[in-house]
Amino acid sequence: MKTRLVGIYSLDGLSCRLCLKEGTSGATFDTAPKKGETMRMDVSADFTRFNYTVGLLMHEVVEALMMIKRHRYEHDDHRNWSNDRFVFYFTHAQFAEFIQEAGEFLDDCYADFKKAWHEWKRKPKPIKKRKRSKK
Repeated sequence: MKTRLVGIYSLDGLSCRLCLKEGTSGATFDTAPKKGETMRMDVSADFTRFNYTVGLLMHEVVEALMMIKRHRYEHDDHRNWSNDRFVFYFTHAQFAEFIQEAGEFLDDCYADFKKAWHEWKRKPKPIKKRKRSKK
């Protein structure tokens, strides 16, 4: 699967590698990647509408903040491996804090993210055949 690094940005004081990725229907984050690596967030580049891709990014940023700040929980039902196993608990003030911090992250990465997505979607120009001159 093709992956493209958009950049490295700060999320709640942690370095976060933001990437576009093909072959996925959504987005993911990993706050504990391999030893020596920074947090990583992958967002699908497979969608034709940029606003949908931005929505995926916003979702992952807010969810990552909720997990980092220990407001994301898992059900004890280990048979359920869908995303429905996650629940969130926070006050309105905490929600406002998550949104503010997500806004800072998005402000930092948005221009690079938009440029990378549009470059990813740009179709390569066909190679023109040169006409041979007749002698």
